[in-house]
Amino acid sequence: MSVTCKPVTPDLIQEALGFYKEHYLPNDPLLKAVGCTEMTHVDRHSTLSYLQEGLSWCAVDKTTGRMVGLQINRCVKIADLPDVAPTIDYVRRGWSRKLSSILCLFDSAFDTKQILTTYKVDKLMRLFALGVHCDYKKRGIATELIKRSMHHAAQDGVMLFAVLCTSAYTKRVCENQGFDKVKDTSYSTYVDETQSVLYKDIDVEEPHTAATCYVKRL
Repeated sequence: MSVTCKPVTPDLIQEALGFYKEHYLPNDPLLKAVGCTEMTHVDRHSTLSYLQEGLSWCAVDKTTGRMVGLQINRCVKIADLPDVAPTIDYVRRGWSRKLSSILCLFDSAFDTKQILTTYKVDKLMRLFALGVHCDYKKRGIATELIKRSMHHAAQDGVMLFAVLCTSAYTKRVCENQGFDKVKDTSYSTYVDETQSVLYKDIDVEEPHTAATCYVKRL
């Protein structure tokens, strides 16, 4: 493979932000379906803060030197979580209403504190975003990025790796790597806090019809 995987160091953060904007957001199945593929100011701020944690990985073409894959990771510690998870008003924080509804769905599909408590660990590594350039798909890049991330998380003393998949392709990688499925949240039947079936009229392309939470002990 003419691609090498390496950590996203400070000098690569701006390129990583560009890759996230150009190759992850436009291709996420749920974001495409609801028309939220543009990077907003608040999205950029959050993504930048995750990249600055120094836990993310990228794939680079050895010949051209350009970034062709990106996995953004963040570490979540139980000590940093409130005793009772608050209902977050994402709109007040600057997110659009469409994106706010997606983030609420993600909160429902991925209960961080419950996962940490169930698996009896005090912290986990969470995959925030995983994308591969369309010209480099089906080369095992996503699998290699996840492997590298898990290996280095374990070296740092993290005992659990968690992923919320919105793409069936990422689900396949997780299953092939021996992850346990924790929860499936179907888009067509998800009910929000007002008891509305939020995405019943949204056409999310097959086979990307649910957000699925996976975990793996390291």
